[in-house]
Amino acid sequence: MFNFYSAPAKDGEDPYLYGALIMDSEGNLYGAAEGGGKYSPNGVVFKLTPNPKGKDPWKITVLHSFKGYDSEKPSKSDGAFPYSAVIMDGSGNLYGVTFVGGTEDLGTVYKLTPTAKGAWKETILHNFTGGSDGVNPSQPLTLDADGNIYGTTGSGGNGEYCQGVGCGIVFELSPTKSGPWTETIIHAFQGSLNGMGCDGSGPTGQLYLNAQGNMYGATYEGGCPDGGTVFELTSNGSGGWGYGQVFVLPSAGQAAAPLGGVIGDAEGNLYGLWGGGVYELQGSGSSFTYETLYFFSDIGGGPDGTQGGGLIFDTSGNLYATSYGGGNGYGTVFELSPAGGGTWNEETLWMFNHADGSNPVCSLLLDGKGNLYGSTPYGGGNGFNGGVIFQITPQ
Repeated sequence: MFNFYSAPAKDGEDPYLYGALIMDSEGNLYGAAEGGGKYSPNGVVFKLTPNPKGKDPWKITVLHSFKGYDSEKPSKSDGAFPYSAVIMDGSGNLYGVTFVGGTEDLGTVYKLTPTAKGAWKETILHNFTGGSDGVNPSQPLTLDADGNIYGTTGSGGNGEYCQGVGCGIVFELSPTKSGPWTETIIHAFQGSLNGMGCDGSGPTGQLYLNAQGNMYGATYEGGCPDGGTVFELTSNGSGGWGYGQVFVLPSAGQAAAPLGGVIGDAEGNLYGLWGGGVYELQGSGSSFTYETLYFFSDIGGGPDGTQGGGLIFDTSGNLYATSYGGGNGYGTVFELSPAGGGTWNEETLWMFNHADGSNPVCSLLLDGKGNLYGSTPYGGGNGFNGGVIFQITPQ
Protein backbone atom coordinates (compact mmCIF):
# COMPACT_ATOMS: atom_id res chain seq x y z
CA MET A 1 0.00 0.00 0.00
CA PHE A 2 2.84 2.38 0.86
CA ASN A 3 6.58 1.73 0.96
CA PHE A 4 8.89 3.88 3.07
CA TYR A 5 12.34 4.40 1.64
CA SER A 6 15.51 3.63 3.54
CA ALA A 7 17.70 6.51 4.76
CA PRO A 8 17.82 9.32 4.01
CA ALA A 9 14.03 9.69 3.71
CA LYS A 10 12.24 12.99 4.33
CA ASP A 11 8.88 11.18 4.39
CA GLY A 12 10.05 9.04 7.31
CA GLU A 13 11.25 5.47 7.60
CA ASP A 14 10.91 2.42 9.85
CA PRO A 15 7.35 2.83 11.22
CA TYR A 16 8.14 0.75 14.32
CA LEU A 17 4.67 1.42 15.60
CA TYR A 18 3.32 0.06 18.85
CA GLY A 19 -0.42 0.51 18.63
CA ALA A 20 -2.60 1.00 15.59
CA LEU A 21 -2.92 3.46 12.74
CA ILE A 22 -5.99 5.68 13.05
CA MET A 23 -8.47 6.70 10.36
CA ASP A 24 -10.53 9.90 10.18
CA SER A 25 -14.08 10.24 8.80
CA GLU A 26 -12.71 10.91 5.30
CA GLY A 27 -10.67 7.71 5.17
CA ASN A 28 -7.26 9.30 5.78
CA LEU A 29 -4.73 7.37 7.86
CA TYR A 30 -2.40 8.80 10.51
CA GLY A 31 0.71 7.35 12.09
CA ALA A 32 4.34 7.92 12.99
CA ALA A 33 7.71 6.67 11.76
CA GLU A 34 10.61 6.48 14.18
CA GLY A 35 13.24 7.44 11.61
CA GLY A 36 13.77 9.78 8.69
CA GLY A 37 12.18 13.18 8.33
CA LYS A 38 13.58 16.64 7.63
CA TYR A 39 15.81 16.31 10.68
CA SER A 40 16.63 12.63 10.12
CA PRO A 41 16.93 10.32 11.97
CA ASN A 42 14.50 11.83 14.48
CA GLY A 43 11.27 10.65 12.84
CA VAL A 44 7.93 12.07 11.67
CA VAL A 45 4.17 12.06 12.11
CA PHE A 46 2.46 11.45 8.77
CA LYS A 47 -0.91 11.41 7.05
CA LEU A 48 -1.81 9.04 4.20
CA THR A 49 -4.55 10.19 1.83
CA PRO A 50 -6.29 7.89 -0.70
CA ASN A 51 -5.03 8.79 -4.16
CA PRO A 52 -6.97 6.64 -6.69
CA LYS A 53 -5.83 8.65 -9.72
CA GLY A 54 -2.18 8.85 -8.76
CA LYS A 55 0.75 6.58 -9.52
CA ASP A 56 0.70 5.44 -5.90
CA PRO A 57 -2.65 4.50 -4.29
CA TRP A 58 -1.88 6.64 -1.23
CA LYS A 59 -0.24 10.05 -0.91
CA ILE A 60 1.91 10.79 2.15
CA THR A 61 2.06 14.17 3.88
CA VAL A 62 4.48 14.80 6.72
CA LEU A 63 2.62 16.67 9.47
CA HIS A 64 5.65 17.12 11.71
CA SER A 65 9.36 16.32 11.55
CA PHE A 66 10.92 15.95 14.99
CA LYS A 67 14.07 18.00 15.65
CA GLY A 68 15.33 16.08 18.68
CA TYR A 69 17.37 17.18 21.67
CA ASP A 70 19.28 20.48 21.47
CA SER A 71 22.21 20.33 23.92
CA GLU A 72 22.87 24.07 23.50
CA LYS A 73 19.24 25.06 24.08
CA PRO A 74 17.60 22.20 26.05
CA SER A 75 14.48 24.26 26.74
CA LYS A 76 13.89 24.50 22.97
CA SER A 77 14.32 20.75 22.39
CA ASP A 78 11.80 18.72 20.45
CA GLY A 79 11.14 14.99 20.80
CA ALA A 80 12.75 12.22 18.74
CA PHE A 81 12.00 8.59 17.79
CA PRO A 82 8.18 8.31 17.98
CA TYR A 83 7.74 4.56 18.48
CA SER A 84 4.03 4.68 19.30
CA ALA A 85 1.01 5.27 17.13
CA VAL A 86 -0.90 8.53 17.52
CA ILE A 87 -4.41 9.02 18.90
CA MET A 88 -6.97 11.67 17.85
CA ASP A 89 -9.49 13.67 19.90
CA GLY A 90 -12.90 14.89 18.78
CA SER A 91 -11.43 18.15 17.45
CA GLY A 92 -8.92 16.40 15.17
CA ASN A 93 -5.85 17.00 17.35
CA LEU A 94 -3.22 14.26 17.45
CA TYR A 95 -1.31 13.05 20.52
CA GLY A 96 1.70 10.78 20.88
CA VAL A 97 5.01 10.14 22.63
CA THR A 98 8.66 10.20 21.66
CA PHE A 99 11.18 7.81 23.15
CA VAL A 100 13.88 10.46 23.65
CA GLY A 101 14.25 14.20 23.15
CA GLY A 102 12.74 16.95 25.24
CA THR A 103 14.48 19.10 27.84
CA GLU A 104 16.24 16.12 29.49
CA ASP A 105 16.48 13.91 26.38
CA LEU A 106 14.33 11.33 28.18
CA GLY A 107 11.21 11.54 26.04
CA THR A 108 8.11 13.67 25.57
CA VAL A 109 4.33 13.71 25.20
CA TYR A 110 3.31 15.92 22.27
CA LYS A 111 0.16 17.34 20.69
CA LEU A 112 -0.29 18.29 17.02
CA THR A 113 -3.04 20.78 16.16
CA PRO A 114 -4.23 21.49 12.59
CA THR A 115 -4.24 25.15 11.57
CA ALA A 116 -6.34 27.11 9.06
CA LYS A 117 -3.36 27.34 6.68
CA GLY A 118 -2.95 23.57 6.54
CA ALA A 119 0.17 23.31 8.70
CA TRP A 120 0.16 21.51 12.05
CA LYS A 121 1.35 23.15 15.26
CA GLU A 122 3.26 21.07 17.81
CA THR A 123 2.93 21.57 21.57
CA ILE A 124 5.05 19.61 24.04
CA LEU A 125 2.69 18.64 26.86
CA HIS A 126 5.28 16.96 29.06
CA ASN A 127 9.04 16.44 29.21
CA PHE A 128 10.09 13.35 31.17
CA THR A 129 12.77 14.12 33.70
CA GLY A 130 13.83 10.85 35.34
CA GLY A 131 13.89 10.30 39.07
CA SER A 132 10.38 9.49 40.24
CA ASP A 133 9.11 10.51 36.80
CA GLY A 134 9.21 7.99 33.98
CA VAL A 135 11.64 7.86 31.09
CA ASN A 136 11.57 6.70 27.46
CA PRO A 137 7.84 6.26 26.69
CA SER A 138 7.15 4.02 23.70
CA GLN A 139 3.52 2.84 24.01
CA PRO A 140 0.32 4.51 22.73
CA LEU A 141 -1.66 6.97 24.82
CA THR A 142 -5.27 6.67 25.98
CA LEU A 143 -7.72 9.61 26.08
CA ASP A 144 -10.80 9.82 28.32
CA ALA A 145 -14.04 11.75 27.77
CA ASP A 146 -12.81 14.68 29.87
CA GLY A 147 -9.68 15.22 27.78
CA ASN A 148 -7.23 13.62 30.21
CA ILE A 149 -4.39 11.57 28.74
CA TYR A 150 -3.06 8.32 30.19
CA GLY A 151 0.12 6.47 29.29
CA THR A 152 3.07 4.46 30.50
CA THR A 153 6.84 4.44 30.44
CA GLY A 154 8.77 1.19 30.32
CA SER A 155 11.39 2.39 32.79
CA GLY A 156 11.94 5.20 35.26
CA GLY A 157 9.98 5.80 38.42
CA ASN A 158 11.04 4.72 41.89
CA GLY A 159 10.84 0.94 41.50
CA GLU A 160 13.07 -0.55 44.16
CA TYR A 161 13.96 -3.81 42.42
CA CYS A 162 14.88 -2.66 38.91
CA GLN A 163 18.66 -2.24 39.12
CA GLY A 164 18.50 1.50 39.61
CA VAL A 165 16.69 2.29 36.33
CA GLY A 166 13.11 2.07 37.57
CA CYS A 167 10.42 -0.38 36.50
CA GLY A 168 8.19 2.14 34.74
CA ILE A 169 5.11 4.14 35.61
CA VAL A 170 1.50 4.80 34.66
CA PHE A 171 0.87 8.53 34.33
CA GLU A 172 -2.00 10.94 33.76
CA LEU A 173 -1.75 14.32 32.04
CA SER A 174 -4.57 16.80 32.65
CA PRO A 175 -5.17 20.13 30.88
CA THR A 176 -5.38 23.31 32.97
CA LYS A 177 -7.13 26.62 32.32
CA SER A 178 -3.76 28.43 32.30
CA GLY A 179 -2.38 26.26 29.48
CA PRO A 180 0.26 23.86 30.88
CA TRP A 181 -0.69 20.25 31.49
CA THR A 182 -0.13 18.67 34.89
CA GLU A 183 1.29 15.19 35.39
CA THR A 184 0.09 12.77 38.05
CA ILE A 185 1.94 9.50 38.59
CA ILE A 186 -0.82 6.94 39.08
CA HIS A 187 1.44 3.98 39.79
CA ALA A 188 5.17 3.26 39.90
CA PHE A 189 5.98 -0.40 39.32
CA GLN A 190 8.26 -2.14 41.78
CA GLY A 191 9.32 -5.17 39.74
CA SER A 192 10.34 -8.44 41.34
CA LEU A 193 13.36 -9.73 43.20
CA ASN A 194 13.30 -12.96 45.22
CA GLY A 195 9.54 -12.80 45.46
CA MET A 196 9.36 -9.15 46.48
CA GLY A 197 7.81 -6.28 44.52
CA CYS A 198 5.57 -8.58 42.50
CA ASP A 199 3.46 -5.95 40.74
CA GLY A 200 5.37 -6.17 37.44
CA SER A 201 7.95 -4.28 35.43
CA GLY A 202 7.93 -2.60 32.03
CA PRO A 203 4.28 -1.80 31.21
CA THR A 204 3.56 -2.62 27.58
CA GLY A 205 0.73 -1.89 25.17
CA GLN A 206 -2.04 0.69 25.23
CA LEU A 207 -4.02 1.09 28.45
CA TYR A 208 -7.61 -0.14 28.13
CA LEU A 209 -10.23 2.19 29.68
CA ASN A 210 -13.58 0.48 30.27
CA ALA A 211 -17.07 1.98 30.50
CA GLN A 212 -16.82 2.22 34.30
CA GLY A 213 -13.68 4.37 34.05
CA ASN A 214 -11.26 1.69 35.24
CA MET A 215 -8.04 0.96 33.35
CA TYR A 216 -6.28 -2.30 32.57
CA GLY A 217 -2.84 -3.00 31.22
CA ALA A 218 0.00 -5.52 31.10
CA THR A 219 3.68 -5.59 32.03
CA TYR A 220 6.36 -7.28 29.97
CA GLU A 221 8.17 -8.64 33.01
CA GLY A 222 7.75 -8.95 36.76
CA GLY A 223 5.21 -10.73 38.86
CA CYS A 224 5.98 -13.75 40.95
CA PRO A 225 7.01 -15.82 39.01
CA ASP A 226 8.56 -13.45 36.51
CA GLY A 227 6.25 -13.89 33.52
CA GLY A 228 4.62 -10.48 33.32
CA THR A 229 1.34 -9.30 34.82
CA VAL A 230 -2.10 -7.97 33.99
CA PHE A 231 -3.15 -5.11 36.27
CA GLU A 232 -6.21 -2.99 37.07
CA LEU A 233 -6.30 0.68 38.08
CA THR A 234 -9.55 1.68 39.75
CA SER A 235 -10.67 5.31 39.91
CA ASN A 236 -12.11 6.58 43.20
CA GLY A 237 -14.00 9.32 41.33
CA SER A 238 -12.01 12.20 42.82
CA GLY A 239 -8.66 11.91 41.07
CA GLY A 240 -7.17 9.00 42.99
CA TRP A 241 -6.44 5.53 41.68
CA GLY A 242 -6.12 2.16 43.36
CA TYR A 243 -3.79 -0.53 41.98
CA GLY A 244 -4.78 -4.19 41.79
CA GLN A 245 -3.10 -7.19 40.19
CA VAL A 246 -5.48 -9.19 38.04
CA PHE A 247 -3.20 -12.04 37.01
CA VAL A 248 0.43 -13.15 36.81
CA LEU A 249 1.10 -14.64 33.38
CA PRO A 250 2.71 -18.08 33.14
CA SER A 251 6.51 -17.98 33.18
CA ALA A 252 7.89 -20.33 30.52
CA GLY A 253 10.43 -18.59 28.31
CA GLN A 254 8.71 -16.97 25.36
CA ALA A 255 5.37 -18.19 26.67
CA ALA A 256 5.35 -15.10 28.87
CA ALA A 257 6.52 -11.56 28.05
CA PRO A 258 3.45 -9.93 26.44
CA LEU A 259 4.17 -7.28 23.80
CA GLY A 260 0.65 -5.85 23.72
CA GLY A 261 -1.78 -4.71 26.38
CA VAL A 262 -5.28 -6.05 26.96
CA ILE A 263 -8.73 -5.32 25.55
CA GLY A 264 -12.13 -6.06 27.05
CA ASP A 265 -15.59 -7.21 25.97
CA ALA A 266 -19.05 -6.10 27.13
CA GLU A 267 -19.07 -8.74 29.89
CA GLY A 268 -15.86 -7.40 31.44
CA ASN A 269 -13.59 -10.22 30.26
CA LEU A 270 -10.06 -9.32 29.20
CA TYR A 271 -8.04 -10.60 26.23
CA GLY A 272 -4.36 -10.33 25.44
CA LEU A 273 -1.33 -11.82 23.70
CA TRP A 274 1.79 -13.34 25.16
CA GLY A 275 4.74 -15.05 23.49
CA GLY A 276 2.98 -18.40 23.18
CA GLY A 277 -0.54 -17.49 22.18
CA VAL A 278 -3.78 -15.65 22.99
CA TYR A 279 -5.39 -15.67 26.43
CA GLU A 280 -8.68 -14.67 28.04
CA LEU A 281 -9.25 -13.57 31.64
CA GLN A 282 -12.88 -14.14 32.66
CA GLY A 283 -14.34 -12.30 35.61
CA SER A 284 -14.17 -8.86 37.16
CA GLY A 285 -12.41 -6.91 39.90
CA SER A 286 -9.75 -9.07 41.51
CA SER A 287 -11.48 -12.36 40.60
CA PHE A 288 -10.39 -13.55 37.19
CA THR A 289 -9.77 -17.01 35.79
CA TYR A 290 -7.21 -17.63 33.05
CA GLU A 291 -7.77 -19.56 29.83
CA THR A 292 -5.54 -19.94 26.78
CA LEU A 293 -7.69 -19.48 23.67
CA TYR A 294 -4.97 -20.47 21.23
CA PHE A 295 -1.40 -21.72 21.41
CA PHE A 296 0.92 -20.76 18.57
CA SER A 297 2.13 -23.97 16.90
CA ASP A 298 5.74 -23.17 17.74
CA ILE A 299 6.52 -20.40 20.20
CA GLY A 300 9.97 -20.10 18.59
CA GLY A 301 8.45 -19.64 15.13
CA GLY A 302 6.01 -21.57 12.95
CA PRO A 303 3.39 -20.91 10.29
CA ASP A 304 0.93 -19.10 12.55
CA GLY A 305 3.39 -16.71 14.19
CA THR A 306 4.85 -15.88 17.57
CA GLN A 307 5.09 -12.82 19.86
CA GLY A 308 2.05 -10.85 18.78
CA GLY A 309 1.11 -7.20 19.04
CA GLY A 310 -2.21 -5.94 20.41
CA LEU A 311 -5.59 -7.56 19.74
CA ILE A 312 -8.72 -6.00 18.21
CA PHE A 313 -12.32 -7.23 17.98
CA ASP A 314 -14.74 -7.01 15.07
CA THR A 315 -18.51 -6.68 15.56
CA SER A 316 -18.94 -10.49 15.32
CA GLY A 317 -16.55 -11.19 18.18
CA ASN A 318 -13.60 -12.31 16.06
CA LEU A 319 -10.10 -11.32 17.16
CA TYR A 320 -7.30 -10.04 14.91
CA ALA A 321 -3.62 -9.40 15.54
CA THR A 322 -0.16 -9.36 14.00
CA SER A 323 2.78 -11.53 14.98
CA TYR A 324 6.41 -10.43 14.87
CA GLY A 325 7.73 -13.84 13.80
CA GLY A 326 6.47 -17.03 12.24
CA GLY A 327 4.97 -17.56 8.81
CA ASN A 328 7.77 -17.18 6.28
CA GLY A 329 9.96 -15.92 9.08
CA TYR A 330 8.82 -12.31 8.67
CA GLY A 331 5.58 -12.32 10.67
CA THR A 332 1.88 -12.79 10.02
CA VAL A 333 -1.62 -11.35 10.35
CA PHE A 334 -4.09 -13.80 11.89
CA GLU A 335 -7.73 -14.12 12.93
CA LEU A 336 -9.27 -16.06 15.82
CA SER A 337 -12.96 -16.96 15.55
CA PRO A 338 -15.11 -18.45 18.34
CA ALA A 339 -16.23 -21.95 17.33
CA GLY A 340 -18.51 -22.75 20.26
CA GLY A 341 -17.90 -24.77 23.35
CA GLY A 342 -15.07 -22.50 24.40
CA THR A 343 -12.91 -23.34 21.37
CA TRP A 344 -11.47 -20.92 18.84
CA ASN A 345 -10.32 -21.42 15.25
CA GLU A 346 -7.19 -19.69 13.98
CA GLU A 347 -6.70 -18.57 10.37
CA THR A 348 -3.51 -17.00 9.08
CA LEU A 349 -4.68 -14.18 6.82
CA TRP A 350 -1.25 -13.13 5.58
CA MET A 351 2.39 -14.21 5.79
CA PHE A 352 4.89 -11.43 5.11
CA ASN A 353 7.81 -12.18 2.81
CA HIS A 354 10.00 -9.08 3.43
CA ALA A 355 9.28 -7.58 -0.01
CA ASP A 356 5.81 -6.67 1.30
CA GLY A 357 6.94 -5.88 4.84
CA SER A 358 8.63 -7.61 7.75
CA ASN A 359 8.19 -8.18 11.51
CA PRO A 360 5.12 -6.12 12.53
CA VAL A 361 4.74 -5.11 16.17
CA CYS A 362 1.61 -3.02 15.58
CA SER A 363 -2.02 -3.51 16.46
CA LEU A 364 -4.40 -3.52 13.51
CA LEU A 365 -7.01 -1.01 12.35
CA LEU A 366 -10.31 -2.42 11.03
CA ASP A 367 -12.50 -0.21 8.83
CA GLY A 368 -16.23 -0.47 8.15
CA LYS A 369 -15.67 -2.61 5.04
CA GLY A 370 -13.63 -5.23 6.84
CA ASN A 371 -10.25 -4.03 5.57
CA LEU A 372 -7.29 -4.34 7.95
CA TYR A 373 -4.47 -1.79 8.08
CA GLY A 374 -1.12 -1.94 9.83
CA SER A 375 2.58 -1.22 9.59
CA THR A 376 5.88 -3.08 9.54
CA PRO A 377 9.18 -1.49 10.61
CA TYR A 378 11.24 -3.37 8.03
CA GLY A 379 10.97 -4.69 4.50
CA GLY A 380 9.21 -3.16 1.55
CA GLY A 381 9.14 -3.15 -2.23
CA ASN A 382 11.72 -2.03 -4.76
CA GLY A 383 14.56 -3.45 -2.71
CA PHE A 384 14.14 -0.93 0.10
CA ASN A 385 14.04 -1.77 3.80
CA GLY A 386 12.30 1.27 5.25
CA GLY A 387 9.07 -0.47 6.27
CA VAL A 388 5.54 -0.40 4.88
CA ILE A 389 1.94 0.53 5.59
CA PHE A 390 -0.20 -2.43 4.49
CA GLN A 391 -3.85 -3.13 3.77
CA ILE A 392 -5.44 -6.59 3.82
CA THR A 393 -8.79 -6.85 1.99
CA PRO A 394 -11.28 -9.64 2.69
CA GLN A 395 -11.78 -12.03 -0.22
